Amino acid sequence: GLQGGVLAAFLRANFPTAEADIATAFVVRSEALCRTKSALAMVLPQNWTFLATYRAFREDLLRSHHLALAARLGPGAFSSISGEVVRPVLVLFHRGTRAKASIMLQPAAPATGTTLLEAEQVEVSQEQFLQRPDKAITFSSLPRGAALKLACDVFEGTKPGQTTRGGSEEHT
Repeated sequence: GLQGGVLAAFLRANFPTAEADIATAFVVRSEALCRTKSALAMVLPQNWTFLATYRAFREDLLRSHHLALAARLGPGAFSSISGEVVRPVLVLFHRGTRAKASIMLQPAAPATGTTLLEAEQVEVSQEQFLQRPDKAITFSSLPRGAALKLACDVFEGTKPGQTTRGGSEEHT
């Protein structure tokens, strides 16, 4: 990243595998606060999944956590940010648990109106990422599968206003 000298030194000293970007340092700090057998979901810039600068960060994360889900949200995911400026990815990591596969989602272009529930899902072994020399987490060159909505039912939280934050109210 383009951090100032003080921030860059702090990240280098406290988050050596994630020093390239404050967003990846935030991931390391957040996962350190998670208990064993917990989950961490975040929306992050997609660049950490493939750039060489983040190789050590990816390897550390893939060895210590299970990548349960990665969903490329793509440009246009946030209406307040126009153009190709941000390419966000939604990730869900489990700490202390391992599953046989990760689910990778790549919805079609936002202009098509395709949602994550309609996106093609790809199941991939996390070991495939670790076996790559660059440890890249990619969405291309993987076999394609059925849409996520065919594998699960979602009843709440798929539209704004369906759930409350921090409350325990029930919604119908």
